[in-house]
Amino acid sequence: MNNHVVEQSNLGNKPIKVAMISMHASPIARLGGYKSGGMNLYIKEIALRLSKLDVKVDIFTKKDETHDGTEIIELGPGVRIIYINAGPKKNLEPAYLEKYVDKFIDELSDFVSFENIQYDLVHSHYWLSGIIGLKIAKLWSLQHITMFHTLSLAKEMALGERSDLAHRKKIEAEIIKDVDAIICSSTHEKNLINSYIDVPDKKIHIIPLAVDDNVFHPNDMNVARQKLNISNDVKIIMSISRLDPVKGLDVLIKSIARIKNKSAIKLFIIGGVIGGADSPSAYQIYLKELVQSLNLNENVEFLGAIAHGDLPKYYTVADIIAIPSHYESFGLVTLEAFASAKPVVASNTGGLASIIDHEINGLLVDPGNVEQLADALNSLLENSHTSKKIGQQAFLDVQKYSWDTTAYSVFKVYKSMLSNVMKVKRASSY
Repeated sequence: MNNHVVEQSNLGNKPIKVAMISMHASPIARLGGYKSGGMNLYIKEIALRLSKLDVKVDIFTKKDETHDGTEIIELGPGVRIIYINAGPKKNLEPAYLEKYVDKFIDELSDFVSFENIQYDLVHSHYWLSGIIGLKIAKLWSLQHITMFHTLSLAKEMALGERSDLAHRKKIEAEIIKDVDAIICSSTHEKNLINSYIDVPDKKIHIIPLAVDDNVFHPNDMNVARQKLNISNDVKIIMSISRLDPVKGLDVLIKSIARIKNKSAIKLFIIGGVIGGADSPSAYQIYLKELVQSLNLNENVEFLGAIAHGDLPKYYTVADIIAIPSHYESFGLVTLEAFASAKPVVASNTGGLASIIDHEINGLLVDPGNVEQLADALNSLLENSHTSKKIGQQAFLDVQKYSWDTTAYSVFKVYKSMLSNVMKVKRASSY
């Protein structure tokens, strides 16, 4: 028997041990920076809560230029981040990192052999880590569960066909075919997965994302604005996302140019970089040039990436949260805004449409439609009663999205997968 496969007798009262793979996305990376966002947060929150369910999680991620040299970080009881030396120690596009997948697997395998760890499951995140997950699950004779977070097909639908997505789309199809189980965050994402190949229902598990209402909750706007030295006479529209073309921030900036009485409006864009290790992307440069060309220098401020723990005070000072994405598989920012009792104006796309009930707990507009977005923003800015009512309903609706519930749903999938393995073993022993 392969020594990475755990017999049922060993599973009795022992913790489930999971090798979680996130090659390009560290769970402790600063959110909103280069290629860091909801997926990083998801991995961190799920791992910490799984540990409360007697699951031990080792998260394997690549060393990058923010890595301080520590090989292993204890994220919490039963949760470790293990840094793997594979490729240049800098932030790179996931597609570029594919050439270092075999190196990553070798280093990971050496670590596991050295520590003599016997895992029960492999859980990968994103297509790049899905490649690794398939290979090590086969090497260790383990079940493999994956979560894509964003599919190339969704990006293609949002931004048009691109040659750089063709290879990734092929790999995603292979992962979908060969993986043992898939977690997705919405019915829309499940339908996308089924457009690659027809997948049995029992293989796909829809588990929504969540928010920590101990961190995000309504607070006093006046007090928060005083602390950040922001006038109460200004109306603030807030965007919180990576600075990536799929996020549609250019559409948002163009819509600000159509806002009535712009002198009393500020758009705060949280995400991207201000100096530091990362250099501005071509898209970030374009956004700043767009602001200048539309004479919006007094209206638009790029605040850079802000630590996730500091975000609540920014939600508090905002009047409206804008999510102009061309596509979102789910949209964690929506839930954080809901928990903060803030009205959301978002694109009617992907998982956003599964969370937002138009004109009830938010407003939906067609992706890429500048005029619709401007009209929706104007309607809330001009009607404080409607804005407050929508924010209050959003706060009521967010109560069902808890990380504990999400983690328990993932845990049940783990248990089901391991139970199926044992059934197969028992049957084969007769």
